[in-house]
Amino acid sequence: MTKMAELAADLEKMGTADLGPDDCEPMICGCCNGSGEGRTDGSTCGACRGSGEFRDLEAEREREAERADYLYDQAKDRDLERALDNECYPDDDLPF
Repeated sequence: MTKMAELAADLEKMGTADLGPDDCEPMICGCCNGSGEGRTDGSTCGACRGSGEFRDLEAEREREAERADYLYDQAKDRDLERALDNECYPDDDLPF
């Protein structure tokens, strides 16, 4: 039996084989020690935004940037469709 198989068998015996990321406790924020409080009275922690739980800020920024790109593309497509429906082009109303 391999080491991984032994570990899996031990976990099964303990009843923790089905533990996944949702069943684990979230990691607490290292900046505020899980309180969610900022450095001054009445402020919230800038790292976890007051939740007290660790947040992957880089992944959040990437998701926000992707969402902004998506929304921009959607708006651009809508504008193009409207322009084609009206048989005009976005630059037609420019004064020069």
